[in-house]
Amino acid sequence: MPRLAYLEVAQVSRPHGVRGELKARPWTDEPGHLEGVKAVYIKLNGEYVPFAVESCRSRPEGIYWKLSGIDTPEKVEKYRGQMVCVKREDAAPLEEGAHYIAEMEGCQVIDEQGTPIGVLEQVFRTGSNDVYSIRRPDGSECLLPAIRDVVKAVDIDEGIIRVDVSWVMEVEDVTP
Repeated sequence: MPRLAYLEVAQVSRPHGVRGELKARPWTDEPGHLEGVKAVYIKLNGEYVPFAVESCRSRPEGIYWKLSGIDTPEKVEKYRGQMVCVKREDAAPLEEGAHYIAEMEGCQVIDEQGTPIGVLEQVFRTGSNDVYSIRRPDGSECLLPAIRDVVKAVDIDEGIIRVDVSWVMEVEDVTP
């Protein structure tokens, strides 16, 4: 499975101030590492628009960026709701055993015997631990807590996540 060239690190939420600074909601556990990034890319209509970072500060309520070429609140509005990305090679290094969520989504989930369970469709951030939403081959959904007792191995290069299937929680269709 090919590694992603760009990683989504935040979502533009709104302008901040009158000089074109933007506030973004981080999609990373450690937003402070973004303060050292020299360039970001805003994904707009499937294209990655490059911006040099003039300044960046991380606060508990969000990340504040001043980007070259964006000098008014109206220019920030053009990017409201869009994803802020960094090139993979510019991303902060991960701890041993950690993986970028964006690279895990789309991986095949298998049990410890190698039997396919489905495809990791989405990761929910719950606070205590992440939860994986897995789409089964029949279209149904199941959930798994992303904890060490459950997730046995992750191989991003092969696109495989090996799990203890005894923790699978089936999601029932509740549509009338």
